[in-house]
Amino acid sequence: RAKIKAYNSDESLLLKKNHKYDNKGNQIEGASYNSDDFLEEEAKWNYDDKGNLIEEVIYKSDKSLKEKSIWKYDVKGNQIEFAVYKSDESLELKKIYKYDDKGNQIEKDAYNSEESLVWKKKYKYDDKCNQIEDASYNSNESLTEKSTWNYDDKSNWTRHMYFEIQKEV
Repeated sequence: RAKIKAYNSDESLLLKKNHKYDNKGNQIEGASYNSDDFLEEEAKWNYDDKGNLIEEVIYKSDKSLKEKSIWKYDVKGNQIEFAVYKSDESLELKKIYKYDDKGNQIEKDAYNSEESLVWKKKYKYDDKCNQIEDASYNSNESLTEKSTWNYDDKSNWTRHMYFEIQKEV
């Protein structure tokens, strides 16, 4: 267990937090209290047998659901999905992650509550698994930003360039 107190600049109590951990050191419960010792929020975390975080559930002070987050992983332990659900358990947002055969993340897509694409990021790597490109796209899949990297023979990056794509009106 861990108990944390935060104070204002006048040294008055701002908030208190209590944390509970499992025998592997993973946080499994948490509670936040205001300066009057009133419970503001509680949270619970669940992990799979590999120690990956798979669920976070946040409750309001009245113990009703505030928000729920779910993580999914592939057999290699790569995160492949992250989703947040509102208090009515409807989807708020979802992110999908894709990887190459070497385990490098090559794409991250974000979706809104209607599961429509909001934005996309694509990543490229060289044969030493150094990231050489990061490209961002909007909901229409039009390029909006791009970063590139160059490396020396010891994989130290020697050049980084950032481009913001501006559309003519």
